[in-house]
Amino acid sequence: MATRALPKEHWQSYCDLISKGLAGQRAHIEVAGLALGDQVAAKWLPLFGITYDAKSDLLEIAMEGFDHLIHKPTEIVIDDGPSGLGRMEIIDSDRRRQIVKLMEPLLLPPPGSSPSADPRPYKHILVAIDESDTSELALREATRLAKDQNAVLRLVHVVDLTPVYLTVETPYPYAECQKALEEGGEKILASRATKVREAGIDVDSKLITMTMLGESIYDLIQEQSKQWPADLIVIGTHGRRGLQHARLGSVAEGLMRLATKPVLVIRGAKQED
Repeated sequence: MATRALPKEHWQSYCDLISKGLAGQRAHIEVAGLALGDQVAAKWLPLFGITYDAKSDLLEIAMEGFDHLIHKPTEIVIDDGPSGLGRMEIIDSDRRRQIVKLMEPLLLPPPGSSPSADPRPYKHILVAIDESDTSELALREATRLAKDQNAVLRLVHVVDLTPVYLTVETPYPYAECQKALEEGGEKILASRATKVREAGIDVDSKLITMTMLGESIYDLIQEQSKQWPADLIVIGTHGRRGLQHARLGSVAEGLMRLATKPVLVIRGAKQED
């Protein structure tokens, strides 16, 4: 592999390319410095994405249950070759080296290349939506990508009917409850699809019902991505911790483990329990 410094004007776009290409990748992070020695910050965790915000001069490495933040990075060095990106080293303002190693090489376009040079253009983008703010962010990013790639969007919303089956004694008829949940899901899909069409993007939608115990939302999204088929899955996730994180972040994390297609995870604002 060749080792080279990445020009700062390419940092944001290159990090975006990494995030778009991730599909179940795992990474290992080491922090090295004269005062610290070598320390392991994260060991082979699922990698959700790497982002660089030029305005705040902040690089974020998002992993399962763990966010590694690097303030005011001064240099990024990458090890890549014909098989793809294998290693990324970020040097911070205190001259500490933050080393990100990928378990498997990640094939990317050359730094600074145009989006059209991407060897894996996204023509069919599947977006998992609900009523959350992070879902809105995910849809916004998917719409932007669809414009850039001249892609078609499919919006999917999963209605979980299993609580109805678990509640034997209910104060209302089951059929009416099922109908209300499904109609609510259809309204969510219709309102989001209208926004996408107004942006000039081709879009359709699919309501998925979960009725069997043992099923999971991410299983159904994954199956839909294969049936359509999708080139990319876009999903939002919350920036919570603890029990809130376990409940609300599980769909995105489960999809990252299971998916056979690239998954773009859009993170919401970080919140504490």
